[in-house]
Amino acid sequence: MDKILFICKSNTGRSQMAAAFLKKRKPELIVLDAGSQVGDRAGTVIHEYVIEVMKELGIDLSNHIRKQLTPELVNKADKIIVMDKKENLPDYLINSGKMIFWDVEDAAGTDLEFHQKIRDQIKTLVDSIF
Repeated sequence: MDKILFICKSNTGRSQMAAAFLKKRKPELIVLDAGSQVGDRAGTVIHEYVIEVMKELGIDLSNHIRKQLTPELVNKADKIIVMDKKENLPDYLINSGKMIFWDVEDAAGTDLEFHQKIRDQIKTLVDSIF
């Protein structure tokens, strides 16, 4: 069974949304998400705008928490989709040979409307490859 890992910088929006869309579309897959630079924010809830914009599409992320990327997660994954800048990524990920990059802008510090735009872009990307 395929294991897909979505990565963004802080695991507070993009990777969480992508994972949720893929889980809904392909429930037979194992879908994981993490952030390259979560640090001490691991275990905290994701951004309120992310919860709100996903709820607009009937997906509840209110109980989702942020996770730090680890070598173990990279080793588990068959395919890794990255929505982060290469300079933020650890060597063990870059050297894995499993990465696909998606150009999705970080929504940190933006308004609800921008989060809706990012959500729609991510949904389109997920729909187009799976």
